[in-house]
Amino acid sequence: MGMRRGFGLTRMTGALVFETRELIPPPISRMTNVRPRTIACLLRGIFQSAAGFAAIFVGLWQGVDVGLIYHGGGMIPDFPVFYWSWDFARESLAHPGGAADYLSSLLMQALFLSWFGALVLTLQSGIIYVSARRCVKALDLPSPDLLGFIAPLLFFGIYVRYGCEAQAVMDLTLALAALGLFTLLPADRPGIRWAGLVLGLALLYPVGAGAEAVFTLTVALLEWRRSGGWRMSVGALALGVALPLVEGWLIFGLAPEEVFASLLPVTQVHSNKNPHGLVPLGALYCLLPTLGLGALAREMWSKLLEATARHPLHDPGVACAAAQAAPLARSPSMLKLTVRYPHPQSW
Repeated sequence: MGMRRGFGLTRMTGALVFETRELIPPPISRMTNVRPRTIACLLRGIFQSAAGFAAIFVGLWQGVDVGLIYHGGGMIPDFPVFYWSWDFARESLAHPGGAADYLSSLLMQALFLSWFGALVLTLQSGIIYVSARRCVKALDLPSPDLLGFIAPLLFFGIYVRYGCEAQAVMDLTLALAALGLFTLLPADRPGIRWAGLVLGLALLYPVGAGAEAVFTLTVALLEWRRSGGWRMSVGALALGVALPLVEGWLIFGLAPEEVFASLLPVTQVHSNKNPHGLVPLGALYCLLPTLGLGALAREMWSKLLEATARHPLHDPGVACAAAQAAPLARSPSMLKLTVRYPHPQSW
């Protein structure tokens, strides 16, 4: 009897020691491979990005030869001109999005030298990539490096077709930079996020009005994806409509229809004169809102699958279909359905 009790006590002690060992973290010597792997992934991402932008630079310089856009001899309509006088700056800043118009006119003069123009455009595509990657990462989508690099490729596609959409691209660059800064705000401080939203919308209309709709829609989808609430999203949409109306009336003296016309990235007259590059430009403008809708749909699908796992279906066919779709949303809780119906092929 005493031997049995001793044997049972020994087994219980061994189990307790085993469970305690599982709770103790591994020694530092076993964790030394974490930092090298992190550094290797970081270096690999930097190398891939550098190789991609080097290819864009070479393509703009040698393949496209962006100097032809500057020396088009009238073949490129509405090519922006630039003057260093104060009158030109005041005239540019006298309408919504005037700062983007002024900066785009200045940068387009770099196309006088093909290599320098390609370098300037590559740097602009780099700003677009960093901002787009931040937004994709904030949306919790997979492969932010790959999805974020779609934006520089669309940017490259504009100049492959010898389009000159400098002001619209600059509007979008400023809007993406504002979005990248907005994603840096703490998620658990709604007051700071509200202040950042109001400040971003208030500054973006006079600076780059053509892409304010992209900023508003992306912020609304981002907030819905992050917090799951509708207040911030609806507030972003409401402010995106109200603030341009107020600023257009107070600062620029515009009527409501003129305010909404100024929010368009490309006017109808400009699109008729210069249709080149409008397709990749439209795709570039729709990229982040489309990814935001995809992230929202992915989250809703994941919640649906998890709800199905918590309340199993009585129809085996529907349960099996939901279990097969679970890996698409990466929902481990859906494995309960496969345990309940392990052999769907026998139905």
